[in-house]
Amino acid sequence: MARNPQRLINTVFWNTKVAKPITKQGLTGAKSLFFTYSVRPKFLQNRPEGGYLGAWHVGSADQEGCKSLFLHGFYPSDVQDFDAVAQHPRTNTERYRVWRNRRKHWNRESSFRLKFERIETQYGESERESPSQVLSGAERTPEIDTLLSTGQLASVLSGRQYIAGLHLYAYQVSPDIIDFLQKWKPVVGQRPNTLSLIPLTKDQIDNLSVNMSPTLRRRRLVKIIRHPDGERLMLQHNLSHTRMYQHTRPVLTVWKLGPFIQGRRLLIAKGFYDMTGEEWNRMTPRTIPGLLYSFFSYSTFTVR
Repeated sequence: MARNPQRLINTVFWNTKVAKPITKQGLTGAKSLFFTYSVRPKFLQNRPEGGYLGAWHVGSADQEGCKSLFLHGFYPSDVQDFDAVAQHPRTNTERYRVWRNRRKHWNRESSFRLKFERIETQYGESERESPSQVLSGAERTPEIDTLLSTGQLASVLSGRQYIAGLHLYAYQVSPDIIDFLQKWKPVVGQRPNTLSLIPLTKDQIDNLSVNMSPTLRRRRLVKIIRHPDGERLMLQHNLSHTRMYQHTRPVLTVWKLGPFIQGRRLLIAKGFYDMTGEEWNRMTPRTIPGLLYSFFSYSTFTVR
C-alpha cells in the first residue's frame, strides 16, 4: 500500500480518528502538523500488533483551494505517547475528529476530502477527570483501590477513547488465584510448565488494552468457575499471543469481571498461564467440579 499513498490515506481515515495539531516553526515559516493514533492497523504491512502514532502535514492550498496531505510516517507507540503530544509546548489545546467524506460513488483510488470537526470543550473536560471522578457511582473494591493507587487505572482510563469495543482492560496477579489454579494440575497435565505464570513486561501491561481488545470483541466460547471467595472467573484460551514474545506456546488467560465504568466493563486479567490445547480440552465440568462452558459477549455470560 506504500506504493499508493492516496489509497493508504483513504484507508486510514475510513473510520473517524482523533487528531491533535501542533504548529512547528521551520525555515519556510510555520508548519501545521497533526497526529493520529491507530490500534493494530490493518493498513500496515503484516498487520502489526499494538498501537501506532501517525504524523501528518497539511500543505498549502492550490489555486482551486485544495490542500495536499503529507504522511511523515507511522511510529510504534502506546496511548500514553499519544496523550503526551497534548503536553508538547507547541500543541494547540484543541482536538479534532477527522474522517473521510463518504461520497456515494467513492472508491479508494479517487480523490477525497477530509472533514475536521473540533471536539467540544466538555468532551475534553471529561477526559481530564480524575480516575476517582470517573469511578463515581461504580463499585469500589480492594482490587479497584489497588489499581488506583498504582496508577494503572489512570492509564487505562486515559486511553479508553482509542480502544474499540465494550471493555477496558487491567492487569493484577493475585497469589490466591495462582494457588487456586495449581489444584487443577493433576487433572489437566503434568508438564513442568503447565499452569505456570507467564510474567509480563511493563510495556505489555501498559498495552494490555491495545493487545487484548480484539480477542474479546466478538462472541467467544469461554469457561467459567467460581473462586472460593465467591467471585466468578472467566477462562480464555489462545493458541498464541503474538505480542507475548517471551512465550510462543498456547496461553490461558484468567479474567475477573470488574465494574462498569462509564458504560464499559472493566476486565481484570488475573494472569497469563502456560497451557496447551490438549490441557485446555481436559478442563471439563466432569474433571473440574463447578466448571461451566459459556459464551462471553457484550460483557455478559451465556451458559451453555
